[in-house]
Amino acid sequence: MANHDAMTIFVNYRVSDKLGSYLGAVGVGLTVNAVQTAINNYQERFGRSIYFVDFQGRIVLQSKRTGQRETNIHFIDGLKKIAPAALANKSGSYEYTDAKGSVHLLNVRYIPELKWFLFVEKTEDEALAGIRQTLYINLIVCLAITLVVVALTSATLGRYQNRLEELATTDKLTGLANRQAFDLLILQAINDAKRMQAPLCVLMADIDHFKIVNDRFGHLMGDEVLREVAAALKGSLRESDSVSRWGGEESSSPQGLRPAPGRAAGRKAALGRQHQCALGKN
Repeated sequence: MANHDAMTIFVNYRVSDKLGSYLGAVGVGLTVNAVQTAINNYQERFGRSIYFVDFQGRIVLQSKRTGQRETNIHFIDGLKKIAPAALANKSGSYEYTDAKGSVHLLNVRYIPELKWFLFVEKTEDEALAGIRQTLYINLIVCLAITLVVVALTSATLGRYQNRLEELATTDKLTGLANRQAFDLLILQAINDAKRMQAPLCVLMADIDHFKIVNDRFGHLMGDEVLREVAAALKGSLRESDSVSRWGGEESSSPQGLRPAPGRAAGRKAALGRQHQCALGKN
C-alpha cells in the first residue's frame, strides 16, 4: 500500500549504463482509482469496453461500465473459445459472438511492465454505427441530388418538347398554324362533323397580286404584308375558330374545328374576314 493506503500499481525500470552495468531502479506508482478513472474516460470518449487480464485469464482490473459479471475470460460466453489463443499470442485482433448473438470485435495487447493483457472490445453494431450513419447521409444526399437532376432534366426536356411541337406546327413567318397542323386539325373537324351530323364551314383566302408586291417592293415588304394579313385574320376569329397558312399567300380557316352553326353564321364570319383583310390591305 502507498499513497495514503490507496491500492497502487508500481512499474519499475532497471537503469543501466552503456556497458550494461546496473545503476539503479526507477519506479512509477499508479493508483488503481487513477487507472480506473482513465479507463472510464476512454470508454466514455470512444465507446469501448476496457479491462486487464492476467495469464490465468482473471480480470484483474476493469471499469464500472464494462459490465463483465464473470471474473475470468474462460467463463465468458463466446470469449472463452478464443481466450487460449488470445493469451498465448499476447497481441492480435479477434472476433466472437456472445449468447445474445451480438458480435464483438476484440483487440488484445500484452503489457510487459504490468504482466497483464489489455483487452479492448466493441460490439460490431457500435463499430459500424458511424459508417452506417455516414452511408445513410450520403444516400439521402445522392437521392436529393438525383431528384433535383431528374426534375431539371424533365423541365428542360418538357420545355424543348413544347418548343419542338410549336416549331413543327407553327408557321415561323406569320405565327399561324402551318400546313401540317391544318391537316391534323381538319381531320378532327371532319370527324366531329360526321359524329354530330352537322355541316362544316372551311374558308380559303388568297392574296391577289401578291407577286407584284414582291417584285415591286421586295420580299421583305412581302413578308410584312403576309404578317399583316395573318394578324387581320386572327383578329376576326371567334374563340372556336382557327386559321392556318396553307402555303404561299393562301390561308384556310376551319370554323372552330367543329361543325359550323349554320349557313347564315358561316356567311357572317366570311364577310367579317373579308372586311378585316381589306383593312389589312389598306
